[in-house]
Amino acid sequence: MLGARDADGHLTGLSVKGNRVTFTAVADSTRVCDPNADTRPPANRPWSAKFNVVANFKKRVMVLLWNLDPLRGKPFTVRPRQVQIGLAGAARHIRWKQFGSRTAVGSGAFKSVIPCAGGCTDNGTLLTVKLTRPVRCPGEHQPRHKEDVVFYGKVAFILRQRLGVLKPGTEWISTKLTCPLGGTPVPVR
Repeated sequence: MLGARDADGHLTGLSVKGNRVTFTAVADSTRVCDPNADTRPPANRPWSAKFNVVANFKKRVMVLLWNLDPLRGKPFTVRPRQVQIGLAGAARHIRWKQFGSRTAVGSGAFKSVIPCAGGCTDNGTLLTVKLTRPVRCPGEHQPRHKEDVVFYGKVAFILRQRLGVLKPGTEWISTKLTCPLGGTPVPVR
């Protein structure tokens, strides 16, 4: 890429600082640089060059959990002690083995959030909480932040013990989160 040429100049430099990429080009054509080619000095002569540029970059971001019950804490959290799915249940007393990357994994116990007729026989069931599929919603950001927030798009409760006919390792309950204004979440690669 450096040294690429076009009509009046060539590409001489490239620098990257944060999320900004700067290209430097200099004029080197006879029409621009020859002092005898025009009455204007070379520094005052217009020139142009077009370069095909492709810039790829990766940015490391923290992935958060979107709290589905904002009445109970902040809307976006890191390593929460409780994760709710829907209106009926939550995993409580979670201890996280990993959090913030493509996948978050923690251990906790199920607790029904609503009263069950005849008692909640699944209360206390040991679970693995698995958060996956990092996504973002365009325009959705945390207070005092400009960039879109990246959050886990799938929340799953996986059984760590037998529950009725379901064996340990079975994905028991899961949900895929959507954008609050009805948009489709954009996967983060």
